[in-house]
Amino acid sequence: MDTNIDLLVEQTKGWKCEEVELTLKDDPMVNVEGKLLSDEVLNNKAVKVAIRKSWRTSAIMDIYGVEENVFIFIFCCQEDKRRISSQDPWTIIGPHMILKEWDPDAIFEEIDFSSSAFWVQVKGLPVQKQTRENAEIIGHSFGKV
Repeated sequence: MDTNIDLLVEQTKGWKCEEVELTLKDDPMVNVEGKLLSDEVLNNKAVKVAIRKSWRTSAIMDIYGVEENVFIFIFCCQEDKRRISSQDPWTIIGPHMILKEWDPDAIFEEIDFSSSAFWVQVKGLPVQKQTRENAEIIGHSFGKV
């Protein structure tokens, strides 16, 4: 057996490794990140159950907890992802969840969860005050619209 190894070493002595350029392919799955805005750390298993129950995807969806109250959602179906994104904002077990599109070139730690869409309901506003202009005035009072 040692003879085979010695022969292999002798045959490969002159080989050199050169730099190799690789072209990596993106995962064909559709990925979204989500962060629950809560001061308390929520139970990952309970969050996953609540999300599956709320979102009712037509195909398999994987959910990974990556940090406290931060998750990655991997959809097998583009239509499921589109539907869930279009129904944003979501509330899961109470807290608001910020959803962000996954940028395949981004590093997870650099995802900006500092802004989110959400609905504001104003009750008792007279009909004559229910205009787009007034909606923008009300919205601006909460921040960037």
